[in-house]
Amino acid sequence: MDDIGNADFAFYADTVYYPDANTSFRYKALNDSISIFVDGNKIQQLLIIKNTIDSLILNYQDVNVIMRYGKRK
Repeated sequence: MDDIGNADFAFYADTVYYPDANTSFRYKALNDSISIFVDGNKIQQLLIIKNTIDSLILNYQDVNVIMRYGKRK
C-alpha cells in the first residue's frame, strides 16, 4: 500500500490554499490538468492521475514527480 499523508492544500472555487505557507494562489482546472498562477503567471502545471472522494493523485509536470494526497480525517 502507498504511503498517503495528509493533504497540504485545499481547493476552493477559484483558489488553492496552502496551509503551511498560509498562502492562496489562483488556479484553473481544464479536463485532466490544473494550472496554478501567481500574479497571472503560471507557476505549476499538474496532471490529475486520480481523483476520488478521499484521495487525489497528481503528477507535477514541471518536475515529473507523482504526489499522493489523502483526505484529512
